[in-house]
Amino acid sequence: MPRQFIKAAAGAVVILISLTFASAVSAADKPCYQCHPSKLKGDVVHSPVKDKDCTACHNSVGSKHQLEKGLNGVKKSGAALCYECHDNLAKEKSVHAPIKEGDCASCHAPHHSPHKKLLKAAAGDLCYECHDRQKFIKPFPHSPVATGSCLDCHVPHQSAAGKLIKPAKDGICFECHDATIANGKSVHMPVADKECASCHDPHGAGLSKLLKGNYPSEPGAVFSEAAYSLCLGCHEKAAFTESEISSATGFRDGKNNLHALHVKDAGVTCRMCHLVHAAPQARLIRDKAPGKDKVEIIINFTEAKNGGSCKMTCHSPSSYSR
Repeated sequence: MPRQFIKAAAGAVVILISLTFASAVSAADKPCYQCHPSKLKGDVVHSPVKDKDCTACHNSVGSKHQLEKGLNGVKKSGAALCYECHDNLAKEKSVHAPIKEGDCASCHAPHHSPHKKLLKAAAGDLCYECHDRQKFIKPFPHSPVATGSCLDCHVPHQSAAGKLIKPAKDGICFECHDATIANGKSVHMPVADKECASCHDPHGAGLSKLLKGNYPSEPGAVFSEAAYSLCLGCHEKAAFTESEISSATGFRDGKNNLHALHVKDAGVTCRMCHLVHAAPQARLIRDKAPGKDKVEIIINFTEAKNGGSCKMTCHSPSSYSR
């Protein structure tokens, strides 16, 4: 190879290295956004980026970050950097897993986003980045789930209530549903305890009313355990199946099980006499019920220390004593 060609090639390499080094050095005198203009463009821009204050999050030590990437990396890793400006959001009883792990960037974009709160995707879709969408597809979905409005019931970071449920004075369900359904002389225990999820699936179910089990919808039906699977989740089966009993139900005359007499023998369903949330009489007894041919049945129940008496349109006054 001719000596002149070798000298020319070596000179070209020296010039190229010099230009690269000069470019790296000169970059130190430029504001970040001159080389990274895309970081400033978005519908929602992180405040420090919007203010062109990159050093709020990034180190500014060194001048050759094109060659040595670490020189202009973030000052701290994970949530520790976010907590330089934002409050610590991992202090309550229930903390979202990404927050607990200090991984704010799993949901939020650090520079800009087309979505509010710098979310990486629309709120409903973002949840399904981690949660299995198929588990929430039910024949009867809860309205917020169907519309992707997870934040109607949940908070995204932390909550004093379990499962990231929004803290609510009267329970989260009554933020949307009428709280008067819990008003009455007697209130169903799950309702009184604000445990609506004892009977209803909050996301969706295979049954109407988001019920977790079967509950006869008519005032009359043939008894079966399957038909009463919701009730039997809490109440003892013997209360409805044993003709003679000394426990499991207070609705008995001596050992004669009056619940079984009505439900199993006569095919009268629970809803004929009881309301499910709250009622104007003791023991969740309703004051009136729909009868055959739309004839209204009046129910008058009087509770006694060891039993009670019932007067209905369908039969004369009858008393029982345990």
